[in-house]
Amino acid sequence: MPVEILCEVLGKVCIPLAGERIIELRKGLKHTDQLDATMVESELCVSLIFKPLRHHMKMIINDDPSVLLALWIPTLNVIKEILDESSTEEDPSSESPPPSQKMIQSTNELTIEHLQNVIMVLISFGVLKAATEESTDDSISAQTWSLIEEMQYCKKFVDEWKNAAANPPADLPITTEEEE
Repeated sequence: MPVEILCEVLGKVCIPLAGERIIELRKGLKHTDQLDATMVESELCVSLIFKPLRHHMKMIINDDPSVLLALWIPTLNVIKEILDESSTEEDPSSESPPPSQKMIQSTNELTIEHLQNVIMVLISFGVLKAATEESTDDSISAQTWSLIEEMQYCKKFVDEWKNAAANPPADLPITTEEEE
């Protein structure tokens, strides 16, 4: 399958649909007996967002890095919607959080874990760099850091991720199709 079509299907169908479903699942969870089944479906949706992206990333980068940007930025926007979604409110008088709050917390943690993995892969491929004065506003690095910094749930990880981007692993040589 051509990279452009793959990215279009992922970016315009799979990833947005998975994000919408996660938000719907959060809003519909009312009883504890639904928690396990809902969490399984939510985990599958998070996987649908990230696993195809990670699996095909090298092929996408080698084909055309601008195609990656066209897929990555909408993906970050979906992640932002998921992480910033506050469809439930905690009852402070309650001893244990409602099932929807447990699901939100678990889904957010899983999403962050997958996001961090993709960020580290992008760093190792030399695509994502630390924010510098020389990066342009339309670079993948500038757009990535800008969107991530807008995500409240990610604020505590941004410095760690930028530090990793500033000091990428030297033992992972990146090859492109021309070099192979």
